[in-house]
Amino acid sequence: MPEASLSNTDLPRFSSSGVVSMVSRAVLVGVFLYAGVVKIINPAEFAGSIATFEILPEGWSNFAALFLPPFEILAALLLLVRSGVSIGSLSLMGLSGIFLIALVSAVLRGLPVDCGCFGSSGPSSPSKIWLAVCRDVLLLGMSLFVYSFNCRER
Repeated sequence: MPEASLSNTDLPRFSSSGVVSMVSRAVLVGVFLYAGVVKIINPAEFAGSIATFEILPEGWSNFAALFLPPFEILAALLLLVRSGVSIGSLSLMGLSGIFLIALVSAVLRGLPVDCGCFGSSGPSSPSKIWLAVCRDVLLLGMSLFVYSFNCRER
């Protein structure tokens, strides 16, 4: 009876970039699903957090609080579907960029903002805001990597 052997061509190939992309997708899905659900549960609280940034005209905070959480959830879910990875990662890149600009703007203006990223926690200290800035830079980078990797794989 002949022995069966596996060659390198019989095994699935995983590149380090592919693994990083998959891990990044999983992290992005988890973070944005969680953040979206927490915000969608209490939109009034989230609207208050948005208002602390003093960026939007009065009254627009409510609209943003109703629009952003479902958008975060939808963009995160798109990363779970092969055909939705590009638009999902591009959407999360945009959201992360907007959040990053808002946070840096608040720090530079010395505002005691409530980040509201994962629910309201009251005004944050400058060190907590800088931590949120670092987190947003990381999420932005992960979204960019997923988008770039997905475009190369097509």
